[in-house]
Amino acid sequence: MRIIVPFAVLAIFQPLAAWSQAAPAANAAATNAAYLAARAQFENPANRFEYASIAQQLRDVLEVAPDAHDARLLRVAALIKAGDRRAAGEEMKRVVAARDKLDETQHLRLRVLAANLAGKPQEEIRFLTQLVDREPENRWLQYELARANADLEAYALVVQHIEQALALDNPGDRWEASWLHCLHSKALLRGGGDPRAAVAAALAGRGEATTWQPTLYRLALAQYASGDADGGGKSLDEYVESVRREGRMSEGAIQRNLGLFFYELRDYKQAEKHLRDGLELGPESTYTLRALGYLLIEKPGGLAEGKALIERGLEKAPNDADLLDARGWALYRENRAAEGYSWLRRAQLAGGGYSQRIADHLAAVAAELKDSRRPPAPHTRWL
Repeated sequence: MRIIVPFAVLAIFQPLAAWSQAAPAANAAATNAAYLAARAQFENPANRFEYASIAQQLRDVLEVAPDAHDARLLRVAALIKAGDRRAAGEEMKRVVAARDKLDETQHLRLRVLAANLAGKPQEEIRFLTQLVDREPENRWLQYELARANADLEAYALVVQHIEQALALDNPGDRWEASWLHCLHSKALLRGGGDPRAAVAAALAGRGEATTWQPTLYRLALAQYASGDADGGGKSLDEYVESVRREGRMSEGAIQRNLGLFFYELRDYKQAEKHLRDGLELGPESTYTLRALGYLLIEKPGGLAEGKALIERGLEKAPNDADLLDARGWALYRENRAAEGYSWLRRAQLAGGGYSQRIADHLAAVAAELKDSRRPPAPHTRWL
């Protein structure tokens, strides 16, 4: 399961300068105080639900002080964290229009935010690393480096940055980061680490008041992987019960997530069963069509059915990058590498952010086109 999470970007912003020019003198102190309060909340939120209100507070600040560039950069970051990338993009245009007035550090922050919005994790990592050189004690930069490296599936680096970030936490920090512990557990497990360490990481998030459901999902995975099937079964049941109680996810989507759960454990028989159940309950779901189709492409004798499911999905969503990728990979598995490469390029150009899976598929097919004697590329695990 690709869990799409609104993390990014920076936390340490400077107090607003020269506000006497940006706002009437009578309001300057109050406006500056409002900015500082929003910044302090951003740097140490109680939970991940606060970012939308922080963005609103900063919008109020900017109505009074439209030239407060640190406030606008911080608002872009808060909007990204809140999941409103469209509004973040609109706000970014205003920052870019004033880029000649930014100092060197502000320029770096601008580049980080732009790379995030453009779905370019390699660039984001480069600029974040430059900021770390300036702000070595900023834990948030380490978190953002972990998230960006996760986009590249560089899980050893994800673990490294998370552990560096956790070492910078202070006793007075009040924020709860179940999502961070979820990522830590995922990176440990996918990076080939000790599953017991992945269990411990997920439990750190599980103990928080604002536990995020995917953290419980990762806990169940790590428990199964560590050999604790009883504990994993209980955690998985708790996850399903929580999702059903919340009522935001259809039963078909729940079955699909269970399919992805067992797919990650390499229990492809159970994965197929749940994905088929999910498709029966939600036959219009392009996500489920793609997931089951991709699994079948890799199953002996399943290529034709898998390809047909992917083509059904493309009828509903012809520009979906994941479906375009899956169709290209299916053609490659049919020994039609040149056609497959064309579809994979379409997937890469379709947008929607960076995909390491698409990049890996393109590299594998390009290598065969260059030398047809190469053995077929191995199964690409992550859906």
